[in-house]
Amino acid sequence: MFKKIDTIKSSLDDLDILILNIIKKNAGISASLLNFQINHDHNTTINPAIILSRLDRLLDLRLIYNKTEQVGKYSSRRFYYNHQGTHGKDPDLTSNG
Repeated sequence: MFKKIDTIKSSLDDLDILILNIIKKNAGISASLLNFQINHDHNTTINPAIILSRLDRLLDLRLIYNKTEQVGKYSSRRFYYNHQGTHGKDPDLTSNG
C-alpha cells in the first residue's frame, strides 16, 4: 500500500504540487480562483485548460475530491485536499476535508 502512494507522489511534477499546496492552504478552492492564484500570486501564465486537466488527474489519483455547493440559485464546484490519502476509499463528503 505505501509503495503505491510513494509511486503516485513521485509521479507529481511542480505544477501538481503547486496545485495541491494551494488547495491545502485555502481549505478548498474553485477552479477559477485556483487559476487566478497561480497566475497572479506566482507571476506566471498557465492555460486554464492545463489547470483543469491537472485537477482531473489529481481527482483520478484521489489526492483531491470535489463538492458542488449551492448558494441560492448559484452553484459552485470546489476542490478539496483528500486527507485520507489514496487508499481506495472515497473521502467523507460531509466533512470539510
